[in-house]
Amino acid sequence: MKRKIHISLVILVMLCINTAFAQNMYEDLRGRFVIDLPEGWQLDPQTDDRVYVFKGDDKSIIIEFVANTNDAEALLNKGLGMLRISGLKNPVLEGQLTDMTVNGNPARWGTYKSDMKIGKMNITLYGLLGGVSLGENGIYYMAIINKDDLAAWKEPFEKAFQSIRNVDQDVTGVSGVKEVAVETTPGTPTAWEHELASLTLPPGWTEKQTLKSFEKEVIGWFFYDPIPGASVLAIAYKGLGMNKNKSLKGAVKTVELSMPNAQLVNTYEIKTESGKKAQILVYQGTSVAQGTEVKMAAVISSLKADKCHLNLIGLVQVEGMAELEKQIVEITRTVK
Repeated sequence: MKRKIHISLVILVMLCINTAFAQNMYEDLRGRFVIDLPEGWQLDPQTDDRVYVFKGDDKSIIIEFVANTNDAEALLNKGLGMLRISGLKNPVLEGQLTDMTVNGNPARWGTYKSDMKIGKMNITLYGLLGGVSLGENGIYYMAIINKDDLAAWKEPFEKAFQSIRNVDQDVTGVSGVKEVAVETTPGTPTAWEHELASLTLPPGWTEKQTLKSFEKEVIGWFFYDPIPGASVLAIAYKGLGMNKNKSLKGAVKTVELSMPNAQLVNTYEIKTESGKKAQILVYQGTSVAQGTEVKMAAVISSLKADKCHLNLIGLVQVEGMAELEKQIVEITRTVK
């Protein structure tokens, strides 16, 4: 049983896994895109050939190449998810979200605002985000700046974004700009029920069909859309030989098998709305996905539901650990 759970968690790991403007053209050696950067800016050494970090003047621009995705909305939303795990947990659109054509390519652009706590200080940060369709593929563009730098840097960052093009395209500028209607009604929680347990998923969570390779004890598989790769397995145990200690031990073993160097960084107990006690454990470690070592976090919630011993095991890249922990605690409080 534990080996099968390990296989399920491995599958989850595989899925998880910022002066004046002057022309400084960068052409990707793989032929993916061209961009005109602020003068003097350079590409940092890459550890992932899909991710490009350009730096200069103590600022940075991040671009990720997304294969087989050419929808500008989807590309911007992927960038929005990365913005959240970069520290801007509750980004709010500032001004208008716009669709446009950039050098002949469909694109979407928006500016997002969020407060971030650093030590005892609260600072306001802005995320400038864009998505550009480049043939069958696309990229998202992200720059994060603080409130004091916004006035000076907003236009240079927008101009860099508006220069993005294919290697065989000329700079023809921006056209067809139109405002995008934005849904302002907040999402609603979703009740989820199984014959062995029930819970409520906060806004942002979606259920996906479990895989055939999953063991029968996996009764639910959920993904947190605001953070790319954040997911939770719901695993139910029942039977005369099962108790809360065995159930928790199984969850811990599953995490340790998937992250051999997993380190427990926090553990505490909470109570559900119905008065049940649940143990929360938070781990950090690394996993290997597609040959690349990735810093990961795992959050376990273990408790006795009405008809089973229930483990919720969540996985996310380490930047999203705090948000995933918050979400799992919220879900656990609703378990019946």
